[in-house]
Amino acid sequence: MLKIVGYPDRYSVAPGEKIAFKISLEEGTHFDARLVRVIHGDCNPEGPGLKFRHIKSAADGRYRGKPQRIDAGSYMTVESIPALASGAFTFSAMIWPTLPKRSNQTLIAQWDVQTGSGFRIEMTDGGQLAATLADTSGRTAELRSGRAMLERQWYAIAVSIDPLTGMVVLDQRPVQPYSRIADRAHASARLAVAPEAVAAPLLMAGCAEPDGTIGRHFDGKIDSPLLLSGVHTADRQDGYWRPIIDPSLLKHIIARWDFSRDI
Repeated sequence: MLKIVGYPDRYSVAPGEKIAFKISLEEGTHFDARLVRVIHGDCNPEGPGLKFRHIKSAADGRYRGKPQRIDAGSYMTVESIPALASGAFTFSAMIWPTLPKRSNQTLIAQWDVQTGSGFRIEMTDGGQLAATLADTSGRTAELRSGRAMLERQWYAIAVSIDPLTGMVVLDQRPVQPYSRIADRAHASARLAVAPEAVAAPLLMAGCAEPDGTIGRHFDGKIDSPLLLSGVHTADRQDGYWRPIIDPSLLKHIIARWDFSRDI
């Protein structure tokens, strides 16, 4: 592993313009920097080797540094959303998995890493839709759809969680069903663990890990995610995807995202 890595915030500047360098150190607390002209940049031992010519500049000097790590994988975070598990709620979305055989891929989660409590709605066990609930005592419970989703196919998924009763309902519907593929699923159960209402950010396509990183990333696409208050059947989901939503449905919306806008 390289002990020092970095990159510029831009690759071309004119005289008088600024350029910044982002540096990460694996060891030590300082690094030296100077401006050089590259005479020969090929480190092949059969060639002339690396050749630089120092050009004096104001950038020359010794700077403080530290490890600056980047989580691999994209995710979305919502800091200001209330604790969803304080009441019954339903999450629905269109998803397009690209690596369904990899387990523990989060679709949406509100998880407190300090207490290990909250909920995760995820894809696990070779492509099954699943919900994991946990309380502050360390107990967890999980419900799976029982059927795997296909790779690179669109699915309408809906998960309802009622913390008061422990009831969890999963719906997994292929947009393009195939006659000999059993990938449509419905599962419901009253779990023995009620998810804790945690004051934690809501994450989509990832989940907070105990080491401070974000992991359990979802590989694929998530479209039209929707959060509703209360428990709703899968067919209710379709009403929110119409161009004009019935006004009677608006009162249930906690959050609704349109990823085609302002991205």
